[in-house]
Amino acid sequence: MSARAWLARTRMKETAERQDAEAPEPAVAQPALQPLTEPARVLALQRTAGNRAVAQMLAREDVTQVEKFVKEETTGADNVTWTAKFEVEFDDAAETPTCWLRIRLKTNRDGDVTKEEEQDARIRATSRFSLIWGSKFILHEHRTILSDRDWLLRPRIVFVDEKPHLTVQIHKGKGADNRQNWYTESPEWTYAHEVSHQMGLLDEYTDVTVPDRKVYDDHSIMGDYYKEGMTQAEAKLRHGERLAKLIGDATDKDLKARLR
Repeated sequence: MSARAWLARTRMKETAERQDAEAPEPAVAQPALQPLTEPARVLALQRTAGNRAVAQMLAREDVTQVEKFVKEETTGADNVTWTAKFEVEFDDAAETPTCWLRIRLKTNRDGDVTKEEEQDARIRATSRFSLIWGSKFILHEHRTILSDRDWLLRPRIVFVDEKPHLTVQIHKGKGADNRQNWYTESPEWTYAHEVSHQMGLLDEYTDVTVPDRKVYDDHSIMGDYYKEGMTQAEAKLRHGERLAKLIGDATDKDLKARLR
């Protein structure tokens, strides 16, 4: 082979090798994405939300159920009695240490009540209850060994289908509401008043059948807000003090309430 032929063959070989090296790799079929398994979902949540938040979400061992039998003596045949029920959770990981108070509420509706009317009652009840009770009180916890601390009290209504603290029947039109029966045309202050009974609060308006009742005329949501003015109805310090006692007894904490 002449030198010229050898050189030409060498250049052709180098060109072919360079083209092979620059050619893209053949595409490899990727497996179809599969939905995350429950362990994988939890692991992903841990990476984004942190172990503490996930542990609280999954365990919920720090939730305490509060129950209190409530009774009012009447001049009638039957006394007024009910069992106040709700749950509390102390969250010291929040930006402001918070005591969440949750009332798990289920609603049923009569056959002539539409889903839209039921939903409207739910929305108005939640909105007014939150405006009256949300962030109203600070619970001061006295501790004998560690330093004292404060908790922001945040009562909430949570609508559920299972394990309710309170079940309410929704009726059409106007009527005499109570803790377990609401009417679609009732004002939202009445819904908030009735749900407040679920926290163990007593009525504070005059009733001749309940002569020993403590009556107040200071625009209390538990008082005669129809007469005094609905828009001025509010939660009072005495209500926060009662809640502090109920929550403290259930959680073994020494709690005192003050207005925020």
